[in-house]
Amino acid sequence: MKLSVVYLAFILLNSFSTGEINQRYNERARSYIALLNCEQYETSKDEYTEYIPINNLTNVRTPSGYITRFPIFIIGGSNAHLVFSATESPNWSSDRGYEFVFGGWKNKRIAIRSKRGDKEIGYNDTSVLSDDLAVKFIIEITNTGYLSVYLKNDTQPILIGLDPGPVHVRYVAFRSHENKKLKFFYNCPSTKNDVYAPPPTTPSTSYNGDLLKAPVDVLLSKCRFYEAWSSSENSTIAIDTLCPNGWDKDNKKRFELYLFIIKDGKIFLTPNGRTDEGSYYEIEIRSVNIVTLYHRKGASRDPVAMFPFPEFPTSTKQTKLVIDIYKNGFVDILSSPDAYRPMISVKKNDNVTVNVNYVSFTTDGESRTLYFFGCPAPTHSIVPKTQYDVLPDNNWEDEDLQKNCAYLQTQDHVFSNFFRLSSFPKWKGYLIRFPFYAKAFGGSYVRFTSGFYPGDDLYEFVFHFKYITVKKNGQILKEIFEQFVLVEYRFVKIVVEVTDDGRIRIFTDYNKSKPLLEFHDPNPIGNLKYVTFGNRIKFNLYYNCTQAAN
Repeated sequence: MKLSVVYLAFILLNSFSTGEINQRYNERARSYIALLNCEQYETSKDEYTEYIPINNLTNVRTPSGYITRFPIFIIGGSNAHLVFSATESPNWSSDRGYEFVFGGWKNKRIAIRSKRGDKEIGYNDTSVLSDDLAVKFIIEITNTGYLSVYLKNDTQPILIGLDPGPVHVRYVAFRSHENKKLKFFYNCPSTKNDVYAPPPTTPSTSYNGDLLKAPVDVLLSKCRFYEAWSSSENSTIAIDTLCPNGWDKDNKKRFELYLFIIKDGKIFLTPNGRTDEGSYYEIEIRSVNIVTLYHRKGASRDPVAMFPFPEFPTSTKQTKLVIDIYKNGFVDILSSPDAYRPMISVKKNDNVTVNVNYVSFTTDGESRTLYFFGCPAPTHSIVPKTQYDVLPDNNWEDEDLQKNCAYLQTQDHVFSNFFRLSSFPKWKGYLIRFPFYAKAFGGSYVRFTSGFYPGDDLYEFVFHFKYITVKKNGQILKEIFEQFVLVEYRFVKIVVEVTDDGRIRIFTDYNKSKPLLEFHDPNPIGNLKYVTFGNRIKFNLYYNCTQAAN
């Protein structure tokens, strides 16, 4: 039924007669004006009874790159459901489709579900519906599997889901829940000329071989894939099929995977592919940004270690995980192949080693987790190295530092102490090679500058609680996730290097032969004259030590 001018006038007058203030009346009036000549569907039933062909809706456009782009207005306080189907009479025990829930859970959540089994593929805890306003939504399903919900005419979606094998839907239907009276308005002339954005996918030319930045269709074309819906289901794969070259020179097998997580994902590392006997490892990846390794045996589930991810895992952007399996039963879990150190490491003294031969992928609860694995080995850019000295071995105590080094404590971010670089040893081939020992709490800053004043050229090395950042004249050159580089309970040795040809490196005493950070600045600052230090709380450091300490 089309919404007529007469009916529109009636509901406007009715809203005015309730005695609401003019502002609310005007807001309702604007929302109802957009409904003129829309198709209307009214229901309080908890079932889909009429499937409407989308192609017959003259005011619903399907732009290039989309399976559908469907504007809808809803009046009702909660529990509005729309389903998109490929057929007019779907069998939801076997057919696939998408259900969009608006105002679910007493108007506290919107959700996207895979209709077969009603499994969530995305949700957002927010209130969106109204009993007396016509709330506009735009539902988009793209050819590459992105499902988005826009509120009103916002430019950013309030919810995004992802389906690596999108259903080419052709029908839409409406229903309620718990007998809530709802009105759906669709095929509206007011939406025919809506401006829309291109489909939200990464152009294949922009990821430059880095699968962490690749769109999902690229992952599908290059990797094996498993979609986990339930903790009672899993896919088990022999490690040897993921590592066909066997053990490397370090007696290690490495495999990389990419995950899309709604709530929690789980990975089992087992000797024989079974989780109902013997001992094995469980890796739990939680959407609250924590990865935990457990040792499992029978009903026991003992945590070995936990660590935060560099970024929060999401259902629409892949998270990378690198797992190293050693012949002696040790395991390392890294965030990237070139990570400075593992997020989690199981060594001999943990007394929980397992000889891992199989990996299984599953999920926790009833929310989907996507796994992409067996991808082609990535090509990692290696910065060409110039000749440099690595950190020597020494075990200096605080009294040794006091005898052989200059000392500074700073508790402000003013950078009031400037020291001439010419007063420190000069290293051939380096613009900067600055060793120091530091302990700190909070963000700590080391600046190398060409002068004292704002606007002078400078490099800034920032040691945050979770990140290391290198800046040049205020612009970030490089930022990496690395926790607890500086701590407040002991002095850590750090060497900052900038070579004549612009190679920038940071070493610490955790790993004397591998840089914590390394990259290339093609236009290095050549006129650096001073070094200065700052901290938002407290920064203690020893510097300009004798040669024995360097």
